[in-house]
Amino acid sequence: MQWAKSLDRGVQKINAVLMFLACVFLGILVIACVLMVLTRFIPNFTLTGLEEIARYAFIFLTFFAAGAGAGTNAHPGLTLLRDALPKKGRFVLDITVYLMILTFGLIFIICGYQAAMGVSKLISTSWRIPMPIIYFSAVLGGIFITGNTINNLIQLIVCGDDKRSTEIEEVQIVAAQQAEAEAKGGENK
Repeated sequence: MQWAKSLDRGVQKINAVLMFLACVFLGILVIACVLMVLTRFIPNFTLTGLEEIARYAFIFLTFFAAGAGAGTNAHPGLTLLRDALPKKGRFVLDITVYLMILTFGLIFIICGYQAAMGVSKLISTSWRIPMPIIYFSAVLGGIFITGNTINNLIQLIVCGDDKRSTEIEEVQIVAAQQAEAEAKGGENK
């Protein structure tokens, strides 16, 4: 069981790096978009390639954030049904959801690789970047999604660590504490 916790700590460090890279790409995206808007007001002046930079930054931002998001269960989910189930039913539902996410990660890897090989001779128009580099972002995203989902499955099966239940309980505890503080504040008046 100790190996599973060590694995989780290592994966969370990788996720922190992924989120940092996603923030860098978000910054590049914002700067490129702001510059595109500002240069529209300057006559006879254009910064060529800004839309290409913005597009590629958005692509990498999306796949890196999706990979890290899979590790923290940041994917959308309906908890109404899940919360109504007994503990064993939640376990089965969580396994099913993880297997579906794992399938999407594998699809990103396979289809991203095929797409990258399909454009192996193309280069981008402005920056002359080989297009397989851009298409491999889907492969990287798929690898991170798959790795994080496997880690989540290991944490759930081996350690019984259900990250979603913990997060939901924390939100419920904070909401209860806020309601209690408001009730006490109302009594003092």
